[in-house]
Amino acid sequence: MKKSLTMLAVLCSAILAFAAEPENLIKEPMTISNPKTTVFENGVYTVTNPDEKTGSLLKYKIVLNQTEPTAITFAAEAKAIDNPEKNYGMNFGMYLSATFTDGTKLSYINIGFGPKNFDWKMVYRPFDFKKPVKELDVVIQYNKIKGQVAFRNPQVYIGKSKPAPAK
Repeated sequence: MKKSLTMLAVLCSAILAFAAEPENLIKEPMTISNPKTTVFENGVYTVTNPDEKTGSLLKYKIVLNQTEPTAITFAAEAKAIDNPEKNYGMNFGMYLSATFTDGTKLSYINIGFGPKNFDWKMVYRPFDFKKPVKELDVVIQYNKIKGQVAFRNPQVYIGKSKPAPAK
């Protein structure tokens, strides 16, 4: 009996651990808008902009066709290798645009990575949608800024828990 209870406890723990890990809706590499400035290698997107007229966007479309509204969290990690100490707002950040099942849209739900140089930093934002989402457009950008940054571990998932950093 004691052995059975121990096995049951181990099984329940394994199920809870698996259930606690949300499914990342970004399944493959993101589309790179400017292959001249952006390289994807070993799960890391590195963007090198030679001047303030150049930029690069990483894009991904997620089709959900929800029947009920839910919270959705989006996240990514960034590393500023050579980033000027100036606040560029969303020119160095991640944003979502949602198309709802009724055809209306909500654009530029965003988070910024911030100015200056820094090592890998995770940013994330949960967002409560009031309508069911048909599609999400995900964009990560380093746009019209001279310098070099890297991105990894882009995540979008249903729910509000804190995302896991890259392994």
